[in-house]
Amino acid sequence: MANRESRHRRSQGEAYHEERPRKKRRSLLGCFGWVLLAFLIIGGGILAYSYYRIDQTGDAIYQPADADGAEPVEEVREKEVTVSDKEPISILLMGMDSGGTRTTGEQNTDVMILVTINPNTQTAKMVSIPRDTYVSSIDFKINGAYAMAGGASGSINAVQNLLNVPVDYYALVNMTGMMNIIDAIGGVSLYNDFSFSQDEYTFPEGQITLETGAEALAYVRNRYDDPDGDYGRADRQRQVLLAILDKYSDVSNIGSLGSLFDTVQANVVTDLTVSDMTQLALNYRVDSENVESTTLVGTGDMSTGIYYNILSESQISETSAELREHLELE
Repeated sequence: MANRESRHRRSQGEAYHEERPRKKRRSLLGCFGWVLLAFLIIGGGILAYSYYRIDQTGDAIYQPADADGAEPVEEVREKEVTVSDKEPISILLMGMDSGGTRTTGEQNTDVMILVTINPNTQTAKMVSIPRDTYVSSIDFKINGAYAMAGGASGSINAVQNLLNVPVDYYALVNMTGMMNIIDAIGGVSLYNDFSFSQDEYTFPEGQITLETGAEALAYVRNRYDDPDGDYGRADRQRQVLLAILDKYSDVSNIGSLGSLFDTVQANVVTDLTVSDMTQLALNYRVDSENVESTTLVGTGDMSTGIYYNILSESQISETSAELREHLELE
């Protein structure tokens, strides 16, 4: 395995492209999308479990981005696209570190990942936007857009304004609540890059097993001992969620699916319908080696007394051009 330094080269004002080899081949939605879009369909085993329960969960988590009088989502595309069109699309994945997902104006989104999927080239791009990134549209950090600018639609508009890229769908997850799944499946195993302690837990370097949701939450929350700070924490959140998916990809764990659906229902909201997610699973298949992952790392700035991640104009323009080309907008 590559060492931590090589996997996390973060030079000032430079985006870092991370490559992580996977032993298993799975669709993008099996690898990333289902993590935050609902954990609804992971192979035929879950579909066989109970279509009724999938449909019930899908109805419970569905919420338009501009629900409850929130500000409208700004139209960036000349023509709206949907997953049924089988055209390139984008999905904004957001994670909160605590609390529920259905309130607006109260919480920040500590994880923001813009995913673009091109079914024609069978490729995907994931752009992680650090929570401290300054955005001029709200004159504050991008993680504050949810609380300051109308919930999910505020975050979508902030990302669209920052990168000049349309956001077609969103999914919002309470990361703390999702860790409860680990209690139901009896723990997950993963590789820890460096030794650290958090709360009452100690995590040695190497292969470890997170046996409870509380232990997993401590694992993902650490940032002060991590040389990559918030970036490292975001990496560990993705790592744990992918480990959960690996566990559920084994049909022998089908018995704990009831707990999975309960947890999803309590901790996820999205404007993707069950039909949309089924279309994604069927028509937007991307092998993991064709997924390019990027983190936008700019220059740290404390001149105002508040820490900001400042992206250069050239960095924003380059990222925007790459995503627009991937969405076949150019």
